[in-house]
Amino acid sequence: MKRNKKHEGRVKKLIIACGLCAIILTVSTYAWFIGFKTVNVKSFDIEIAAIDSLELSLNGVNWADAITISSETYNDPSQAIDGIEANRVYQGNTNSWGGAGLIPMSSVGEIDAASSRLILYEKGSLTPTEGGYRIMSSRVTNEVGETEERGYVAFDLFIKNLSGNEYYDELNIRNEEAVYLTPESSVTVSDAGGVANTGIENSVRVAFAQIGRVVATTEDAATIQGISCAGGAGVTSICSRVAQIWEPNDTDHVENAINYYNESCKKRIGDDVELSASYAGACGTIVNGTAYPTYAISGVIDHTDNVDVY
Repeated sequence: MKRNKKHEGRVKKLIIACGLCAIILTVSTYAWFIGFKTVNVKSFDIEIAAIDSLELSLNGVNWADAITISSETYNDPSQAIDGIEANRVYQGNTNSWGGAGLIPMSSVGEIDAASSRLILYEKGSLTPTEGGYRIMSSRVTNEVGETEERGYVAFDLFIKNLSGNEYYDELNIRNEEAVYLTPESSVTVSDAGGVANTGIENSVRVAFAQIGRVVATTEDAATIQGISCAGGAGVTSICSRVAQIWEPNDTDHVENAINYYNESCKKRIGDDVELSASYAGACGTIVNGTAYPTYAISGVIDHTDNVDVY
């Protein structure tokens, strides 16, 4: 965490709705930051509420219409939080809360079938160029046999849907449930200790990686908690679907960031990022209130690839 700037983020009113099939669905939810080189966010409070006939759980055994998870509770299966058993995480979970703070991460939403986790890439180097920053990246080591890495938030969320009577064993996009967010869903700087107008909250990304499902009448905790991309034993794998990535503040750009971009970003016209001749002219104009394309890393980037970003 940047020593002289303490930021707290809060994800509030994250409303999730699924379709009409009776299921229990497990979702690994990731949050990460892209773009800021030195400013990290240390503390998150996440509140998730369900609507209609949905129920939520952090352990797949106890259910409620709203759950809360935080840095104090994400890995503690010993007690019910606020008296709600559904807030109790299960023993043996692989949840992660970012370690000392969140760091730049990127993903196109692909899921590693062997580990049932999101494929993520982290910044290996970010060196100034004449028009931006040369970037190198490596894959995050959260594969089979590894724990979730530090630098991002990840936790299991179970969703029970009892609104239908039919369960489809086979995987078919036409009978799969959708995940929706209401307009009230948001990511904001905390009123307690947060520093507004820095733009840090604008770089939040949240991914919903849907892993698998079982019929909603299933009561065996081991089956529910063991849902994975492998499927089998009553579990339908849905890992072939890419994660849905939510960029809640994509239209918000603070004035200082806009000014710095307009002054420093140069258009790329050549291959070698180390040469001044590879840049000429302004990148373009950024206006607050307008969304612009977000680019993500889909593989390892080496110095020989000559990739730079702004």
